[in-house]
Amino acid sequence: MGMRMLRAEPVLLWAVIGGFLAGCGDGNTERGPFDDDSLATETPSNARAEGDGGPPAGGSSFDEEPTPLPSDAQNPIPVPPPPADPGTAADPDPILPPSAPTPSAPQPEAPEPDQPLDPSGSGAASEGGSNSSSGGNAGTGGSAGSSGGGGSGGNAGTGGSAGSSGGGGSGGSTGGGSSTGGGAGTGGATPTGPGFSAVYPGDFGIDSHPSVLFYEDFEQSSVSALTQRWDDVSRADTLSLTGDVPADARPGSQALDMLVPAGNGITGVTLYQRLPTQQGTVYVRYYAKYDNRSDYHHAGMWLGGYNPSSPWPLGTAGQKPNGSDFFHNALEPFNGTLELDHYAQWPGMGCWRPTPDCYGNDLMNGARPRVGSDQWNCIELMLKVNTPGQSNGEAAVWINDQLIQHLRPGAPLLDKFGNDSWGPSQNGQPFPGFNWRSSQALGLNWIWLDFYVDSGPSSMSWDQVVVANERIGCIAP
Repeated sequence: MGMRMLRAEPVLLWAVIGGFLAGCGDGNTERGPFDDDSLATETPSNARAEGDGGPPAGGSSFDEEPTPLPSDAQNPIPVPPPPADPGTAADPDPILPPSAPTPSAPQPEAPEPDQPLDPSGSGAASEGGSNSSSGGNAGTGGSAGSSGGGGSGGNAGTGGSAGSSGGGGSGGSTGGGSSTGGGAGTGGATPTGPGFSAVYPGDFGIDSHPSVLFYEDFEQSSVSALTQRWDDVSRADTLSLTGDVPADARPGSQALDMLVPAGNGITGVTLYQRLPTQQGTVYVRYYAKYDNRSDYHHAGMWLGGYNPSSPWPLGTAGQKPNGSDFFHNALEPFNGTLELDHYAQWPGMGCWRPTPDCYGNDLMNGARPRVGSDQWNCIELMLKVNTPGQSNGEAAVWINDQLIQHLRPGAPLLDKFGNDSWGPSQNGQPFPGFNWRSSQALGLNWIWLDFYVDSGPSSMSWDQVVVANERIGCIAP
């Protein structure tokens, strides 16, 4: 596996203090079976070069070629059969009513990707790290649409996923309120079935489904109109609306294209949206088109939580969450290839060196799925927060309706490479589950379409973004 050059990112003052106190190594209060102090002095295969403060301007962030995948890399990662559902139990961590939204102060002109974050809290910084470095400055935030109503927290079966959490506004961008943390079920069974998109051919009317929290089909009349629907947008000059859309999408529809022109160096493009309330379980279905010519660094969907809620993405590069400040997971190209992997930060993660070098972990080492170039891919992510004090959080990935990986307590079997890279292995140890948080005040409350590249020309396209509390599935014909 090639070396990844990681850029240091700015952070808010409170994030610096939280990261310093949390630290890594002995500061980790929840250690999993893979945390081995004997590994602390090893140099992992995904470490950045000593003393490197970020990728070279306009150049590649990687010094070596990535380890090639087996020829059957398209096959899904083996997942043991799900446990039988022993019945239905009340959700031990119900979703609570939202508190008043955090008022959005006027934001100054966004900083460049590697400039310090404004200590006043204005502006934005993007994530840096291990799959590539991180994503860019945030521009002036667009106004959000009407806030969707949060429903009551659903029950989860002991082996099932959490129930429905209430609908968002129809067809529009949901507002950015914050609340006390969302509920977590006690489950672990892999979600099955086609998802509720099957009853909305072409995605017509899918935003009316009661579990939908946010929907974006990029059907606006202009980029300016589009940016008004999102909490935060950076580098709107790189955005355009195109008629190149996924198959089976509604006739005459549009998609969003992000293009960093030739001659540009490190560039970050952001569309960021808060969810209407903190959530316990979230599914995000979207369509993405990559190419094999772009200099990708971070380019994919991110979802996670901040406490308190933030109207723009925060800089968390190199930090290990303390359980009450933040967490996230993403799916994006790994080491500049079209092989996808997670990029996750949570309190139980491994660190190849102590903070500030505790970057996100990848979780599909040796079995990363490869997506096709210049073609639409239907991707769906699931993240379920844990019950505070337990490691029963989960994450799952589907590509083109094929389950690739479902990480949950006891499955799958994984080996650990160094301290911050995990991969499936028949002789590995059961995955311990995610302890995304230790405080109920922290819940899932944002999504982020992140496009961060080292140089132009680089492009990526997006369409049909649906955020819900149930499995969604690809567009039905």
